[in-house]
Amino acid sequence: MKKIIFIVLCFVGFSMTSKASSFKLNNTAVESSFEQATEISLDAVLANAALTANPSVQLSGDKSRIVAAILALIPLTGALAIHRFYLGHVKAGVIRIIISVCTLSSVGVILGFIDGIMYIVATDSEFNSNYATNTKIFQWL
Repeated sequence: MKKIIFIVLCFVGFSMTSKASSFKLNNTAVESSFEQATEISLDAVLANAALTANPSVQLSGDKSRIVAAILALIPLTGALAIHRFYLGHVKAGVIRIIISVCTLSSVGVILGFIDGIMYIVATDSEFNSNYATNTKIFQWL
């Protein structure tokens, strides 16, 4: 399969030039190139890129405080408490939706905005200890 892909790519690349008719494939060179190559997974590449870009990224199941803050600060998602569902606080999220419906979203938007500001101001460790595991309706009280 690797040879077929390589041949197709070479044919497409060289067919655009005038020297395509003089091209000859060296099978031993192709085989040695594939034998020397190391196979990597896409997950390993993405994990390495995440660690290189931001060394403080945690690759465990922890939730991102930035994502939670963005979800809380957007008026619609903040009023619907999507950030609470993202953090896994379903009961608190449903109660916040009920509050939003009863107050025509005005209180829900304000509560979401307060949550978002608190998430931004907190450090990663404070977020994990105070907000990510806190299931109270008003986390900051």
